[in-house]
Amino acid sequence: MKKALILIVILLIIGSGLIYISPYFLGPKFIINNNSQQVVEVTAEWRSNTKELGKLQAGKSIEFHVKDEAGMKITAKFPNGKKITNQPVYFTSGMVFIFDINENGIESAFR
Repeated sequence: MKKALILIVILLIIGSGLIYISPYFLGPKFIINNNSQQVVEVTAEWRSNTKELGKLQAGKSIEFHVKDEAGMKITAKFPNGKKITNQPVYFTSGMVFIFDINENGIESAFR
C-alpha cells in the first residue's frame, strides 16, 4: 500500500511538472479573435514565414503555435478589400498572445 501511494505521488509530481513546462516545448500560442461583424481572411507573418489562417467568421477565434522567436504581424482582409495590420509584436516560448480584430484595427495583448 505504501509503495502504491509513493508511486501516485511521484506520478502527480511528474504530471504537474509536464503541465508547467509544456508551453515551452509547444512554442508561443497565438489566439486570434474576430470581434468584427464580418468574415475576415487572416494571415500571420513572422521572419520570412507566412501562415494563411483562412476565413474567420464573425465572433469566432482561431489558435495556433509557432516554434520560433521573432516579431508577429497579423493581417485581416475584409470582404470589401480593406486590409488592417498590427504593429509586429515580439514573441518567445511560453507566451500566449491574443489578437482582437475589429473594423478599426487589431489590438494585441499577451499573458
